[in-house]
Amino acid sequence: MDIIFYVLILNGGIMRTVFSKIKNVFFILLFSFTAFLVSCGGSSGGSSDGANSQKKTNPVVSSDETWENCEVVIDGMLTIKSGAVLTLKNVTLKFNAEVEDSTALTITDSSLVAENSTFTSYSDKQWNLEAYGNSTMTFSGTEASRHSGIRAHDNTVLNVESSKLEEIQCHDNAKLNISNGSQVYIVLFFSDTGTVSLVDGQLASGNNITRNFTYKSGPATTGTIKISSSDVWGFQLDIAESTELAVKDATDIVLALHLEDVGTVTVTDNITSDSLKSGSIIVDSLKFIFTNSQITYINTYVSGSTSNVTFSGTVKVVEANVWDGATLKFDSNVTLLADLAQAYDTAVLKLNGVKLAEDGSFPSITAEGDSTVEITGVNAIPSARIYSVGNGKVKISGGSGWKTSMFEEENSGNITIE
Repeated sequence: MDIIFYVLILNGGIMRTVFSKIKNVFFILLFSFTAFLVSCGGSSGGSSDGANSQKKTNPVVSSDETWENCEVVIDGMLTIKSGAVLTLKNVTLKFNAEVEDSTALTITDSSLVAENSTFTSYSDKQWNLEAYGNSTMTFSGTEASRHSGIRAHDNTVLNVESSKLEEIQCHDNAKLNISNGSQVYIVLFFSDTGTVSLVDGQLASGNNITRNFTYKSGPATTGTIKISSSDVWGFQLDIAESTELAVKDATDIVLALHLEDVGTVTVTDNITSDSLKSGSIIVDSLKFIFTNSQITYINTYVSGSTSNVTFSGTVKVVEANVWDGATLKFDSNVTLLADLAQAYDTAVLKLNGVKLAEDGSFPSITAEGDSTVEITGVNAIPSARIYSVGNGKVKISGGSGWKTSMFEEENSGNITIE
């Protein structure tokens, strides 16, 4: 262990002495004395696995803290309370998410500053970060991976400088500033917005982009995007409720459909493609119109007890989520990359003859709560992972390649192969 002592002399001079590999604690008094020892993880508690590593369970940062030159494994959730600032310098944060899409870090009217740091998963399950109120997040020379969203809500400001972030989600009045060679994937939310048009190429992916635009994100909210000399891998567009969104000259788009209490609906549209196309999709009060655009994948979020939604067209799906008492079904024309395919509550997810595939992340299928996932006539791929949590049930019939080594059961959950 390295201990650095700073000894303050009366005339204001400073003597700096470094003692290495000292096992005992020394207290030195010389005129006026001040000692500083920076420990991994600051003062929020935790157990140490070594001089540069700690494990922490549900740590709370309630005043300004700086963590430096260390690795911290977070069990549960890291919370930054109102008014506090957590600064990370050369830190690796590993979140030990218990289930896919676990909230692992929350910020409310507070600040997170990450310099030359890394955020990733310890359990290999995806984690997320939620920022609310008038929060500020700054990532500089930092990379975040294996997560399901860096989520900026309310009036949050997110600054990204020379950093690599897989998924930045912008809600409400969020302001996103991207600069200095950053690499990002951007998610924009449109909820009950009425008519919105982004038809001037605002949503084109590419390298070394400089572009500024605003967009209506809700009935009374506006998001702001500023990009300077940075790479944008693509955009995800989340549309919900009474929203009519039109885009043009957009590329590498993921269309995320939020369908709540829409009744019995079968979507037959061939939505996704590797080339530029034009078309539209209408479900209840939700409408999406695309012109000369590339819709690469779709995500689905189906809820409400009346929802019984089937996708039968030729589509590639990355995320499939269903909850409440809803039913979501994918037929044989669907390719399921299933970065996250999850059923919650009492919902039912049916995968009928779909093709499993992967694109940089393994397929992950989860039944949580009292939900059921039915996998029928589907051939496994080696990277597939199946999880049951709580009373969640996964029933597999037909198909080939399924092995118990792909399964993980928690609590009372169970996975069966017929």
